[in-house]
Amino acid sequence: AHLPRLLELNPKPEFAQTARKVIQACESDLTDDFTMAYDERNPFVVCNKSFVPIYRGSEIAYSSFCRAPYLPKFKGAVCEVDGIGQVGGEGTGFSEVDADGKFLS
Repeated sequence: AHLPRLLELNPKPEFAQTARKVIQACESDLTDDFTMAYDERNPFVVCNKSFVPIYRGSEIAYSSFCRAPYLPKFKGAVCEVDGIGQVGGEGTGFSEVDADGKFLS
């Protein structure tokens, strides 16, 4: 979306040429899909490190801050989502409070 706008700004020739090549490549392959192996009938969450499904009933390790789900093999790693929490770690996490300082569920 930004590359056509860049061309409207009359950039240097080398930038314009690169932008045109990128636009042409994007327009020639209009798909961004990929194959993900999963069972659509079995509820799951997606691991935030490996991007594979974690099915209901399977062990899950959560970020101690934002509660993002991970496969247990990533316990001890820093959360990919928030960059603060520890996967599988203990913590109070992120909590919302109202104007009076009361925790929201």
